[in-house]
Amino acid sequence: MKTPHDFSVSYVEFNVRDLDAASAELTGRYGFRIAGRASSADAESFLLRQGRISLVLTRTLSEAHPAAARVRAHGDGVGDIAMSTADVEGAFRAAVAGGARPVTEPHRRPDGRMTATINGFGDVVHTLVEDDPARPAALPPGFTALDGEERGRADEVLEEIDHFAVCVEPGQLRPTVDYYVRAFGFQLTFEERISVGAQAMDSKVVQSASDGVTFTVIEPVTTGEPGQIDGFLKNHGGPGVQHVAFRAADIVTAVSALRDRGVEFLSTPDAYYRRLADRIQLSRHLPGELQRLNVLVDEDHDGQLFQIFTRSTHPRGTLFFEVIERLGARTFGSGNITALYEAVEAERTGSQSQAPAEATGPRPHTDRPTNPVPHTDPPVCLGDFAEAAAAALSQEVWDFVEGGSGTELTLAANRTGLDRIRIVPRVLSGGPECTTATRLVGAEASMPVAVAPMAYQRLVHPEGERATAAAAVAAGVPFALSMLSSEPVEKVTEFGGTVWFQLYWLRDRGAVGELVRRAEDAGCAALMVTVDVPRMGRRPRDIRNGLALPAGVAAAHLGRGGRSLAHDRRPGVSAVAEHTGEMFAPALSWDDLARLREETRLPLIVKGILDPRDAARAAALGADAVVVSNHGGRQLDGAVASVDMLPEIRDAVPESCRVLLDSGIRSGTDVVKALALGATGVLLGRPVLWGLGAGGADGVRDVLSLLAEELRCALTLAGCGDPAGAHELRIAGDPGARNGAVV
Repeated sequence: MKTPHDFSVSYVEFNVRDLDAASAELTGRYGFRIAGRASSADAESFLLRQGRISLVLTRTLSEAHPAAARVRAHGDGVGDIAMSTADVEGAFRAAVAGGARPVTEPHRRPDGRMTATINGFGDVVHTLVEDDPARPAALPPGFTALDGEERGRADEVLEEIDHFAVCVEPGQLRPTVDYYVRAFGFQLTFEERISVGAQAMDSKVVQSASDGVTFTVIEPVTTGEPGQIDGFLKNHGGPGVQHVAFRAADIVTAVSALRDRGVEFLSTPDAYYRRLADRIQLSRHLPGELQRLNVLVDEDHDGQLFQIFTRSTHPRGTLFFEVIERLGARTFGSGNITALYEAVEAERTGSQSQAPAEATGPRPHTDRPTNPVPHTDPPVCLGDFAEAAAAALSQEVWDFVEGGSGTELTLAANRTGLDRIRIVPRVLSGGPECTTATRLVGAEASMPVAVAPMAYQRLVHPEGERATAAAAVAAGVPFALSMLSSEPVEKVTEFGGTVWFQLYWLRDRGAVGELVRRAEDAGCAALMVTVDVPRMGRRPRDIRNGLALPAGVAAAHLGRGGRSLAHDRRPGVSAVAEHTGEMFAPALSWDDLARLREETRLPLIVKGILDPRDAARAAALGADAVVVSNHGGRQLDGAVASVDMLPEIRDAVPESCRVLLDSGIRSGTDVVKALALGATGVLLGRPVLWGLGAGGADGVRDVLSLLAEELRCALTLAGCGDPAGAHELRIAGDPGARNGAVV
């Protein structure tokens, strides 16, 4: 007979900003199917299922919805871990007696089931749902089944939820565990301290009576150096679910299928597998296939555990998934932490010795992105440079590079917009070997890519814009120098190559004219005026950090390039934003743009356009090119993804006006998608800063070289001999596509 404390997971509710993008990610890549839908005046939701897993994705439509505050505070994340029980009223009374705070009292919903809601950890709640063995697949409250609809269904490889990893603030581990023991009758089943180098964390595992719900609760140890858990708590804005672990019957089959669908997993050093045979006698799977897939292995006295972590696609890096196969083991993989860091150190030193991780383990910067293990392999995709940069940069600078405005909805939409697009490749082209060379706004370029204008690059590396310019010259691509550069234009153009000077509109109109003449005299090849910044967007990460420029970094083209308001650090204020507010003109008109066109002999590029009507007017005023851009999600939060407007803008301007795409480019395939949608080329932003932070000029050269190789591969596989050939490709997944979209 089940008791009120005999809980199991009913469903997990994720509060998300973009419902379509989140559901597309989980159906297209993870193999879930959409099984139900709910909507109200305050919210809309999808129910996704796979095996015995039920996930609810909810987008709030009103600030009155209780999940709205969670999204504002944390971004996308787990808001409700619903638990089924045979006696909702009994479980509710027992929880309240144990100190739980009621959210909604027990009541019967239209299908006759009893339900109630109480608080959990942080602002995560638990909806209690009456268990009914006769109806195991009952829908959550308010949901309607989709009659026969199997949208997103794929071969199912995930069976059930194994556990939730919960991060809590220092000093809150014991109170959180005690709360679940008192209020829900959970049992403490495991506890340990994990120490690697100067970092440490304490963890305890609590489980419901029948092991139906398991929480691994973790807190950082404050006597050590800040590590991964500290980073999660800061980026997430308090306690929450760091990852959800899905159990699979066969991890090799599951991970292979997920990789084929596009899920990215963390890499593991080869040294880990060289040492594996000394640690564990495998009872299943071959060492070679585990190494090929980067699967980790641990064991306890009950058996063996196979596990792997996905890369976080969350803008804050605070949510990812784990895939687990258990062969009797009850461990959660703590033995892998020491083994991983020993392997990292062995690869770093070339040593095969097994020195203790506490003595030799390197200090990884796991705050951002929040991933369980450091990346050590040579970069094989642009995202790998992000991990290296995160390890090298301070939290404040990393947030300046990565952050967006508001709730970072548009920042996320830039990626999901590109991810929705699919290329329809051609075959049997029979052409010569592929070339990536092209022309961008009158200049020869090795590929249809230019480095986007980005401010204050000396924050990222001491050589700043000089390093980026040198790398751009070596790669043969144009470099757009920001007006807020920390190096003067004269120093940057010394490297040669193609330099475009980016201009913001200033309150001092005379200063604008002086900068135009200065760019012309320095040998710049074009002028790029950014039109979407009448003021800087509110960027919460910078505000929370009290972002200010350090001594030695300044806007080289404003004033005398010395100390300014941007250097005055104050809590809760972005001094950089205040400085731009002081300098920038809040009103830029079409007349201003027309006068600028008359005043310069340089080709004119207008950046920051999303409406086709604005693009047409800019072209009519003599713009040589327009950049379809939402400023990388750093201006109006909630603005449309740049790529979604690209086809309409291409159609709105004459062929003589070039169209560039900015915001979200992360691979050579993304470049091909942009070309297929009508772009002449793209601007590459954050990945350049990742390379700069990871290794200065060499790092940027590596980023551009890798992108060129990816582009060459993508063009070849799409059946294109050169970038121009991509304009003839058909694409799928975007209803606004120009070339006969397949939908």
